[in-house]
Amino acid sequence: MADDTGDVSGPSPDDATWRPPSRASRSAHNRRLFAAIALAIAVGAGVLVIFARYASRKPENINLGGRTFVIRNATRQAEQAKLGPLFFNDLVRDNRPLPLVLSSLGGTDWAALNAIPPGSGERCAVTWDQGRNVFVDPCTKGIYAPDGLADDGRSLIRYRAAVNAKDQLEIDLNRTYSGPGAPAASAASSTAAP
Repeated sequence: MADDTGDVSGPSPDDATWRPPSRASRSAHNRRLFAAIALAIAVGAGVLVIFARYASRKPENINLGGRTFVIRNATRQAEQAKLGPLFFNDLVRDNRPLPLVLSSLGGTDWAALNAIPPGSGERCAVTWDQGRNVFVDPCTKGIYAPDGLADDGRSLIRYRAAVNAKDQLEIDLNRTYSGPGAPAASAASSTAAP
């Protein structure tokens, strides 16, 4: 029935033609309402499960603000490093940038190197020359082997790096060494960090 505004409304209880909804239509309505509520609960539970799984994932790189840089899955990282060293340009130490480069020396041995050669400016971080398998200082054109040593006795600053029993590569930014005859990456001897 239409009123003066043109709105159409159904019969009201005051109309002689009005009848309460049948039991079958109420039952169908209740089933649809129940299905909609069950669907909303299932979708909500699915979203919570996805969020919980995402929130419980541990990041690849942890403890970036400390003196020890830890990388999980050292075995997988070593596989990636077969294509070339891994560069970490966003590390900070003592409020100064610390570009770090990791070079796999085979097995569990790693060279964790400061990418800026001693005496070079902060804009002179080494790059990797894949064809020659060496690091190159773009400012001095100095050449460094994957372990950080140069033929002329110079070397990149090297941090103690060791793979622990949990397959994590731990780089101790407090323990450095450089120069010819530097111990293997997993050795404990080093000098104090600058």
